Formats: sequence, structure tokens, C-alpha cells
Amino acid sequence: MTPGWCQRAFRGEARQLQEVRRYVGGLLVDCPDRDGVITCVAELASNAIMHTRSGNGGTFVVHVQRSTNALRIAVADAGAATQPAIRIAETENLLEGGRGLAIVAALSEQMGVDGDARGRTVWAEFRWPEQQPVTRTSPEVEPSREFVELGAKFGAWVCWFGNQTRQWWAMPRMAKPLLISASSAHDLARRIAVMEQYGA
Repeated sequence: MTPGWCQRAFRGEARQLQEVRRYVGGLLVDCPDRDGVITCVAELASNAIMHTRSGNGGTFVVHVQRSTNALRIAVADAGAATQPAIRIAETENLLEGGRGLAIVAALSEQMGVDGDARGRTVWAEFRWPEQQPVTRTSPEVEPSREFVELGAKFGAWVCWFGNQTRQWWAMPRMAKPLLISASSAHDLARRIAVMEQYGA
């Protein structure tokens, strides 16, 4: 995608999520973090459908903007009485609350919300330097050995490496919405073990 912007409106229906993924994926064929961006925009679209008037016979708009060194995705909804938010437990470095927004916060450089009850735009930004090689995954970015070891040891958790944040992340599959981050796979394993020991 060359610098510029595109947008498209979708009906506020769950079956539109697949079309959202297809639309954004088609725009970002050369994006180095394409899968992460698609995941984020799908989560934002899902929130618009589930928690705003967009999902009550309305529509939402997906906006994709590429600048020289960054990418911004945004979903504009029809508004709701409450504003989307992520509660951060600073003492444990955990993100709690909406699982979808927690994933977006983990995978993006930054995110935010504009607007009010009449209509809001939830956005997320990602690095995309022009000089960066077009490579989605590599042993350096997503170390397969560490993934295998974490998966074998902690089957009840979903673990991944954030290309944008350069952090390791984990989320329990069945428990309350909870997100753990660490600077290495070893530290992530240690934190998961502590959480399991104390019944997180």
C-alpha cells in the first residue's frame, strides 16, 4: 500500500467480519505485520457490532491510512452510551477488561478513541517504515522454538510475540480476560507459572 488512505462502510452484522478481514488484507499485501493489523481491525469491528448502535441495524466504517513510516487503522461506529476502555493494573503490568481492546493494545504501537456517545472512532497505529523488508515472519521476529516450548508447557494459555511492541504476550484460553507481557519468552514463562500458582 502506497501512502494514502482508503475507507469502506459495512453493515453492523457479525457476518461482515470476514469481509472486513478480506478488505483490509487486500490493501496490506506488502505490510510486514499484515496478520497483526488484520487481527486488530477485526477486533475493533467486532466491538462496534457488539457494543454500539452500529450493531442494531446500523453501519460502521473501516478507515486505513498509510503515511511515510506508519499505518493507522480506525473503525468509526454509530455511538453508544459507554466509552470503550482498557483498565490497566499497574502493579502486575496486566491489561484487564475488554479482551478485544487488550489484544489491539498489545499488537499496536498506540491506540485511542475519539468522539462521543453520538459516534466514536477507535484507532490503532503501527510502524511501517518504507525501508523495512517485506517479511511477515522470521526466526528473529517469531522464534519457533520458544513458541513450541511455551505451547507444550502452558497449554491453557495463548502465547505470541508482538512485532510492534517487541514484547512476548500471553492470555488464558478460558479464564477471565487477562493479558500478560514480558521482554523474553523465559520471563513470560515465569510470569505464567506465578499466575497459575496463585489461581489467576
